[in-house]
Amino acid sequence: MKRAWWVAVLALVVATSGAVVARASGTGSMGSESKMSMAKGSAKSDTELQEKLEAIERKVWDAIKSRDVKTAMEAMAEDSWSVDMSGFSSAQQFGQMMQDYTVESYSLQDLKLIRLDKDAAILAYTSTANATYKGEPIPSGPYYCSSIYVNRGGKWLGMFHQETLSQSAMWSEPQNGRTGDIVHPDSTHHHR
Repeated sequence: MKRAWWVAVLALVVATSGAVVARASGTGSMGSESKMSMAKGSAKSDTELQEKLEAIERKVWDAIKSRDVKTAMEAMAEDSWSVDMSGFSSAQQFGQMMQDYTVESYSLQDLKLIRLDKDAAILAYTSTANATYKGEPIPSGPYYCSSIYVNRGGKWLGMFHQETLSQSAMWSEPQNGRTGDIVHPDSTHHHR
């Protein structure tokens, strides 16, 4: 079971990377005229989708801040996963962990949409947060985040979320009154 799950995760990463590279390089079977006419039409829809996904992402962050598990879970697919320095968590595990967070404030910056196809997109951004997990402060960041959203039955749902603490934050975040310590992975549970 674990092996099959890892194979599925690897396949998702490979597929996502391939789609992003192909999209960025403009490769594919369409001619340049078709691409240009699609780009004009898709720019508006991409802007609208980015606004929609940003609103969902902020709704989840607000739900975490207010410890509203129900609202956060409604924005996620039941079979969704997330990953950070502590490892992988299912949606159910994330819902349980939410009760151990206290988020005083957060900010999301530099939000970008990467459209994978008509029913899948990545929302990438940088976040910071003033938060604790089980009463212990967690690094404020910045974190480099990405959330993969899928459209299921006309509703956009979070399918996968990842957070990576910036390298500069790993070395500069005070731990036990000292600076320059490496942040221990157990101190950086999901804060999204």
